[in-house]
Amino acid sequence: MKRKVHCINCGCEIDKDIDVKVGNRWRCKNCDDKVKKETNNRNELYEYISKLYNIKFPTGLIIKQIKTFKEEYGYKYSGMLLSLKYFYETLQKPLKYDDGVGIIPYIYEDAKKNYLEQRNIKKEVEHMGKLSDNKVIQINKTSNKNHDNKDMMIDISKIK
Repeated sequence: MKRKVHCINCGCEIDKDIDVKVGNRWRCKNCDDKVKKETNNRNELYEYISKLYNIKFPTGLIIKQIKTFKEEYGYKYSGMLLSLKYFYETLQKPLKYDDGVGIIPYIYEDAKKNYLEQRNIKKEVEHMGKLSDNKVIQINKTSNKNHDNKDMMIDISKIK
């Protein structure tokens, strides 16, 4: 009888035909997708910080700050990336090299709000574009030659 294998992340039973082997252990497809997405988001954040600070890789201080924000504040890597982009690109604030990425907790919620507003606006514009593609409105200008200009004139002497 074979021993049942469980996911190292969530503990669910593993189907060896579908799920992924990690070293000597197994991870279910859902957990593997989440881990890959998180790793990709972390790498994007590190690349952005490297370009921003003109360094090869984020310093120990920056990595420690990111780890703290993730564990203590529950921030996501993608949220931290959007926060930095919002602060340095949208607001065009100057870069302070000594502070690392310590600005993130102060702007995270504002950046999130801004991102959600931008996303909603984009969805509305796309929705309006879909509506306007289907309708063609033609307006014909009709001239009213029977209308006399004298009827439109007002006698000022009659006004009290």
